[in-house]
Amino acid sequence: MHRSIFLLFLFAFIGCGSASKPQEFGTPIDDSPSTPTLKVAGEKPETTDTATRELFDKILLAHTNNQPSRIEPLRRHKQRRKGERIVGDFRSPLEMDVIASWPTQYRANYLHTVPTKIVHSFSFVNDSGWQHRSDQGSNQRIPILPHEIDSALPDVRAEWVASLVPLIAENIRVARMPTEKVNSETILRFWYADQPPVILHADSKTNWITQIAFEAKDDGQIVTRMLTLSDHRPVNGVVLPHRIEFSGGPRFKCNWATVEYEFPVAINEAIFDKP
Repeated sequence: MHRSIFLLFLFAFIGCGSASKPQEFGTPIDDSPSTPTLKVAGEKPETTDTATRELFDKILLAHTNNQPSRIEPLRRHKQRRKGERIVGDFRSPLEMDVIASWPTQYRANYLHTVPTKIVHSFSFVNDSGWQHRSDQGSNQRIPILPHEIDSALPDVRAEWVASLVPLIAENIRVARMPTEKVNSETILRFWYADQPPVILHADSKTNWITQIAFEAKDDGQIVTRMLTLSDHRPVNGVVLPHRIEFSGGPRFKCNWATVEYEFPVAINEAIFDKP
């Protein structure tokens, strides 16, 4: 997430020196490059044609055991993640807590313990937000600047898609992408509401989403980022990834080797407004 709030946090620790052997979390980290191959941007169709909608519905039904209504409770969720950050040759353990209430509220707290314990939080309500670092004083809540929002919000929106919630939004459009991997993947360009599109890759055997490609701004330039999803398992009747890799380019990754979910009935909205 170059220039995003997420990367502002991660790159703050590059100068700490060479990282020791990273702490192991869950299954081993895959260091292979994640390179997007398809252009994300495209013309939004007026409607979704029947054949494409059938492909999309297969994905929706596969994740919900043929009961899409099961996604509704996922609008409010909490996540607990453990993994590591990789910036160039530097690797170190990282933890993350997410609290979210779709579609307007999202907060993440990052725990970094190398070289010292620091918690970095950021929160969005609609299209504005703030950030806070524990090493900068308890009252140092800093507004997120417009150029940072342009970079960070696409990451948050991609996280929403990974949670499956936008898949049941009323105002969606889907277009099929041409691919040479006909026997192994279904690739769709997906829009919800008035948001920019993302590219969904789904395994053609399981119909589970395995990758989400999206665009964001990095120093004013459009860049492609990706979430790679794996270790799919059911939670409350919905199949969700328990391993997530964020790729902001060949020299930066964030690998979440374990992801745990919780779906509270209610969330105190004040949590999105305070550090």
